[in-house]
Amino acid sequence: MPTNKKLFTLLYFWAGNTALFSSGDTMLRFVLFFFTLSVSAVVQGSVVIMGTRVVYPATQKSISIRLNNDNESPALVQSWLDDGDAAAPPESVHVPFIITPPIFRMDSKSGQTVRIVYTGESLPKDRESLFYLNVLDIPAKPRAKKDSDNSEQRNNNYLQLAIRSRIKFFFRPAHLKLTPNDAYLKVTWHQEEGRIKAVNPTPYYITYNKIAVDQNKHLTPVEHGGMIPPFSSTVFALKGRTAPASKVSWVIVNDYGGYQQGESVLE
Repeated sequence: MPTNKKLFTLLYFWAGNTALFSSGDTMLRFVLFFFTLSVSAVVQGSVVIMGTRVVYPATQKSISIRLNNDNESPALVQSWLDDGDAAAPPESVHVPFIITPPIFRMDSKSGQTVRIVYTGESLPKDRESLFYLNVLDIPAKPRAKKDSDNSEQRNNNYLQLAIRSRIKFFFRPAHLKLTPNDAYLKVTWHQEEGRIKAVNPTPYYITYNKIAVDQNKHLTPVEHGGMIPPFSSTVFALKGRTAPASKVSWVIVNDYGGYQQGESVLE
C-alpha cells in the first residue's frame, strides 16, 4: 500500500492573549486535537518583540524595533501595522506607516531590526493615535532524520504553528501640553453602583493593569483592567458586593512596559 505523502500544515494565529477561534468552533477544536495526536513533529515559532509597546514620537523621522529569534531553527517573519481590526489581512490595512523589511528570514539565535517610517499623512495633533504592531512568525519545517544506513527518513506529517504577536503602537504628536508621567494623575474617578467610572481629560492613552477601590481598608478589585482613550471615559465593573469607598488604588503601564502604582480620590 502506498504511503500517504500529504503535508499537513496548520497556521494558528494568536492575537494578544486571544486565539482567533470563535465560541462556535467546538468541532474545529475537536478535530485539531485528534489531528495533533497523529502528527510526528510539531514546529513552533519563537520570534520575540523586544518590548511590550511602541511609542513613535512625531519629531522622529523613523524608529527601529528589535526582534530576536530564540529558536534553534530559522523562521520566516512578516510584520505590519493595523488600526484596531485584529482580523484584517495585512494587504487590506491602510495606515500612515511603512515597515521595512515587511517580510524576511531570521536565522536561529539571531536578531533583526525592523524600521518604521511615518509617511506624513494627517493624524490628530492634539492627542495620541493608537495602532497595533503585528509580527507573524512561521518556523521552518523540521529537518529529516537519518536512518541507520545514513539515508534520510522523511517526516511526512508535521504540525506547523505560526505565532502572531500583537502589541500596542502609539503615535505621539509633538508639543502635547502634559507629559506622559503627569497624565495618569489627572484622571478623575467616580463611584457608581457596582462600578467606577474613570475620566481621562488628557491627550494620552492610559493603560491600567490593576484597579481596586478601598472599602474600609479592604481592596475590592475591578473585574478587569483596561485602557482609557484620550479625552474620554471608561466604566469598570467591580467584583462582588460594594460599599461606599473613598479612594482607588491602581497600577498603570508606562511607556516602557513597566508598572507604576498610585492612588486617587474616589468622588
